[in-house]
Amino acid sequence: MNREEEISAKWGVPHWRDTSSYPTVDKLTVDEWRWEFLRRNHDYRDLYRAPADIFRGRGKKEYFRRVFGVAWIKSPYIPAYRRKPMGQLFLYQMSKENSQPFRTPGPDVPLNWLQGEEVSPQEYYHLDVRLDLYKPITEQLNAIRPIAAQHRQRFTKRKKHSNQWPRYLQLLDARDQGAGYGLIRKVLYDDLSVSKPSVRNRVEQAERVRNNFQR
Repeated sequence: MNREEEISAKWGVPHWRDTSSYPTVDKLTVDEWRWEFLRRNHDYRDLYRAPADIFRGRGKKEYFRRVFGVAWIKSPYIPAYRRKPMGQLFLYQMSKENSQPFRTPGPDVPLNWLQGEEVSPQEYYHLDVRLDLYKPITEQLNAIRPIAAQHRQRFTKRKKHSNQWPRYLQLLDARDQGAGYGLIRKVLYDDLSVSKPSVRNRVEQAERVRNNFQR
C-alpha cells in the first residue's frame, strides 16, 4: 500500500485519482455536502481524536457545537454517501405552554425515532409535527408552514459554485494524499491552458469551502 492508498484508507475517502468514486452534486443533500467538507477539515480531524480532558469549560461536545456548528460529535471516518443521510435531524413539536414549534436534534447514526426505531432515509426527509388540540389548529398550522419551508430548503438549496463541490473534494484529497500541483494538473486537467498556479488557486478555493461551509 503506497502513501496515497494509506491516507485514503485512513480517513475513508476515495483515492483522489479515481474521479468516479466521488458523488455527483445531486447525489447528496446540502447537509451531506457540508459533512463531506467538514470531515476533511484538519482541525475537526485532530480535535476528534484529541482526549476530552483538553477541552475546558463546557467540554468537548459543547466545543464542537460552538466551533463546528454540529449537533453531535460525528466521526470523520464515516462518509455521507455510504451510510444513512447526514445532517441534523429535527423533530418539530408543539408545546402546550407555547403554540410556537420547537425543535429537538436527533442522535448520531443510526438515527433513532422517538420510540427508538431506526429511521429510514425516506423518513429523514419527513417532518413530524405534534399539534396541541387545546390550542387553535389554524394558528399552529400557520406557524408550521415557514418552518417546513426552511426545513425543506436544507435539502434543495444549492450554494454558489455547488457544481464544483465534487472536484473540490477531489482536490482536497489529492493534497492530503501528498499530490503536488503539477501531478494534480497532469491527472485531473487535460487542458494545457490550466497552469500550475491555476491549480493552486482551485485548491485554495476548495480549502475555503472546506473551512467555511458550515458557517
